[in-house]
Amino acid sequence: MAEARPKILKAAAALFATRGFHGTTTRAIAKKAAVNEGTIFKVFGSKRRLYRETLEWKLGELADRSLPAQPSTPHDLVKHVIEAREQDPYVMRLILFGVLEAFPEFKKVLHTWRRDYYGRLGAIIEQQKEQGAIAEDVPSLLAAVALTGFGIYHYLYFDVFRIGEDIAISRDELTDFYYRLWRHGLASGVPHNGDKAEEVTEVPAVV
Repeated sequence: MAEARPKILKAAAALFATRGFHGTTTRAIAKKAAVNEGTIFKVFGSKRRLYRETLEWKLGELADRSLPAQPSTPHDLVKHVIEAREQDPYVMRLILFGVLEAFPEFKKVLHTWRRDYYGRLGAIIEQQKEQGAIAEDVPSLLAAVALTGFGIYHYLYFDVFRIGEDIAISRDELTDFYYRLWRHGLASGVPHNGDKAEEVTEVPAVV
């Protein structure tokens, strides 16, 4: 029974991300996971519980990818937060379906995850403030929310609306510009790419 759990979760993530909670049946999950439908209920108890555990698993992975274990430079932090959403084909689709369906389990899981995620990201920003990489007067929570917003928009830009097909902007180019905005705003004299901005002394860091 234990070996069936990861197979069921993987199948559920794929189907919930493409069909939503209401459009996904336990029969379809069982077929994709190559298990008996009854096994799903033995392991998880209900479809609602399976959905909740699938969200918790995928959001947990997203947080771990987004937040470096060791303190990094502001530029590395920006890249971690933004690129983490591109590395899993399901997690952002699960979130979008959850918002559209307004399912109670989704709201509960997201609320708990968001509080933990912003707390962890804010702690990293606090470490960088102590190291002098980020200005002391920057509110860490607001900086965390703003940076996460860049990551969400980046995903929507390239993977949902696919605006990149019409406008010649690469993922890396836009990521580096997010860094400039997040760290220095639109001040003049700031390089557009990565940690070279650390060398600029005449422009005070906004974040």
